[in-house]
Amino acid sequence: MIMTRKEKIVAVTYMADRLDAYFTFRKAGQREEENQAFQQFIGASSLFYALYKNSVQVIAEMMREIEKYGRLVPWLIEGYADRFEK
Repeated sequence: MIMTRKEKIVAVTYMADRLDAYFTFRKAGQREEENQAFQQFIGASSLFYALYKNSVQVIAEMMREIEKYGRLVPWLIEGYADRFEK
């Protein structure tokens, strides 16, 4: 299965949103919501782990950036989507 650039952007946007929610709920001490957001992130990212050889590195960088700065801007999301290699 090959994802189009647009499909990757949509998926990375969703992963970034779920990670942002995870870190927000974590800081607020809302454990149930934190766990739910992380499970949704894991579900979305599992496709990338299966399809792209460098997914671990790209997703780890994305996680660090979101944890540090919060929500990603659209041009950063596109940049992350373009970095996944078959």
